[in-house]
Amino acid sequence: MKAPHFIFSLFVLPLCLNAQTSFPLGEVWGTSLFFPASAGGFQALKDGKHYLELDEALIKYHFEKEKAVDTFRFSFGNEALVPESYELSPNESRVLLGSDIESIYRYSSKGRYYWANLTEGRAQPIANNKPISHPSFSPDNRHLVYQYENNLYLKNLSDATERAITTDGEKNAIIHGSGDWVYEEEFTLVKAFDFSADGRWLAWLRFDERNVPEFHMPMFKGKLYPEDVRFKYPKVGQPNSKVELMLCEMPDGQPKRISLPLHLEYAPRLLWNHQGQLYLMGLNRLQNHFWLYLVNPTDATLKLVYQDSSNTYLEIPDPIQLLPDSKEFIIPSERSGFKHLYRVNPETGRQVQLTSGNWEVQEVLGYHAGTKTLFFTSTEYSPIEPKVYALDAKGQRRMFVEGPGQQSAELCGDYVVFTYSEAHKPYRSDLYSVKGKKCKNLVDNLDLEAAYAERGLSKPEFIQVPGSEGSVLNAFVIKPSNFSPNTKYGLLMYVYGGPGSQEVLNGWMGPNYGWFQYLASQGIVVACVDNRGTGGRGKAFRDVTYGRLGEIETADQLAAVDWFAQQSWVDPSQIGYFGWSYGGYMSALCLLKGKGKVAAAISVAPVSNWKFYDNIYTERYMGTLQTNPKGFDTQSPISLAEDLKGGFLLIHGSGDDNVHWQNAAELSSALIKANKDFEQFIYPDKNHGIYGGFTRSHLYRKMTGFLMEYLGNQRP
Repeated sequence: MKAPHFIFSLFVLPLCLNAQTSFPLGEVWGTSLFFPASAGGFQALKDGKHYLELDEALIKYHFEKEKAVDTFRFSFGNEALVPESYELSPNESRVLLGSDIESIYRYSSKGRYYWANLTEGRAQPIANNKPISHPSFSPDNRHLVYQYENNLYLKNLSDATERAITTDGEKNAIIHGSGDWVYEEEFTLVKAFDFSADGRWLAWLRFDERNVPEFHMPMFKGKLYPEDVRFKYPKVGQPNSKVELMLCEMPDGQPKRISLPLHLEYAPRLLWNHQGQLYLMGLNRLQNHFWLYLVNPTDATLKLVYQDSSNTYLEIPDPIQLLPDSKEFIIPSERSGFKHLYRVNPETGRQVQLTSGNWEVQEVLGYHAGTKTLFFTSTEYSPIEPKVYALDAKGQRRMFVEGPGQQSAELCGDYVVFTYSEAHKPYRSDLYSVKGKKCKNLVDNLDLEAAYAERGLSKPEFIQVPGSEGSVLNAFVIKPSNFSPNTKYGLLMYVYGGPGSQEVLNGWMGPNYGWFQYLASQGIVVACVDNRGTGGRGKAFRDVTYGRLGEIETADQLAAVDWFAQQSWVDPSQIGYFGWSYGGYMSALCLLKGKGKVAAAISVAPVSNWKFYDNIYTERYMGTLQTNPKGFDTQSPISLAEDLKGGFLLIHGSGDDNVHWQNAAELSSALIKANKDFEQFIYPDKNHGIYGGFTRSHLYRKMTGFLMEYLGNQRP
């Protein structure tokens, strides 16, 4: 489960008469005020000095020079082709161009694709212009592999012939070369095939999902009869797809199937190393044991080269950083209690710990072979301000760039696009050499900073508040710009709170930041607390919620409510919650378990009982109905419906393929059965993100009005 993507549109809400320094909500959604520019999307060329950028045409730039070096334009037939995406062939002579791309689920998509010689520009269609997924060049630049209707196809670029590599693919039955729904959502596995480095072998995963139960939901779309959308969705305890490894010798070989060891319930990744060896990741069903195998493509044998285990659960050790000059790899593990990096020799089994301390590595950004430097982000400086670090071959670690705020980076050839932000300062991106020399500024957003100052927006404060059982929790607070400690304000608690998540970060918060500033301008204090179970503070802090999702988190949130209620500037009768997805679940729990401490809550797209959610996510953190029979119902909002006190706004999209509207329907039924008054709003055909057209405008107008009713009457 992940927070939804935020896409906003224009709407204007009348200002309250008692507002202090204020601005219309139209400036939040309908302008660029809270949508800062950012640098990214570069594709570095092999020379390490140049990159390509897509802007109607493909434009070639030198990293350190401002002017374009070259421009590549394309046509199909007699019409100009303006691509939406592109991908270069390994030798950079050819390019894949995508158009009419449409989403399937959270990450997957399909579209019409073309290939062209980069310098000629005449595009040729792939698959007779039918919508396909994952088109990819072979390492020898002579072939393309793509997926169409759950089968894999090979296109010869020399003679334009195409052949089906697989033929048994079928919707809701057999999938070749991409993850099924639950693998995509929880393992972020979209494309599930790859070539060996020499192009001799193609490896992919085959999913047999025929025994997976089917979920279906009506999509209305203005039709006389709704369309019945059906897809395979394994819930807690239900069968998963049977996954097999497939191999085919290119270009004319026939597929061969490799059955996986019985203890492997999941195979979330496959990847080839630089020496032509295939790695396969595996997890057991409870996801507390991880195995990494080397696969011999010739005789289809598997050799175990690495494993890890936990008494709770494991996240995928992603990404594994393969070293180009060695068979060794770098992999993250939490065996010390904090996520750190280990260098592993798959032949001898020798492991060397590269980082250590009471802090955690958060993301491996990449490896620069020329300087033998590994780049990553970590919480060594602060859990609320992750920084970019560089680790050299001698084991020396340094912060890549000293400075305030949250940092990230993109490794591009011999350069690093370094980006940082603070909660009140949007992104700034600078170009550095891999050795740390600053070359130039790419993005600064200084105009937005000036606009915030002109409008009197309030800078967030970062504090710590007491949680339950003696815990200390990170929090931020946004107060009205004319704040007075002698005035009683309503308080909105924004929550997500799910395993490994972090909302309290001194970095750009995204478009919700504008909405929080608007609420502050209307006299509502906005606060956010990262309860135990969230990330950035080590395995013990996060894993305490194992098997008890909702229990510890809610206790921490309500302890924080108690602390805020004691502050001179908070009206304890006007404290509310807002959350989305896992945060919607938390928002509902805080209201239902708050015993009157919480006046109102907005719950958007919530889980109402974990047995309704997918098995990979839920079983990772909760076990199964057999191993944890009480855990599911005791922390279910449905089971607590009779405890509702205060205002409750329940919002869901009827086309939510992730957290199904079933969750809201069952919670509504329980509240009605308990004779409780509440408000409910359903967005027809909308998915987990609830966006499109004026949908977000309507949603935030509805939520703002609800909050002003319950929290918007500050008084001296």
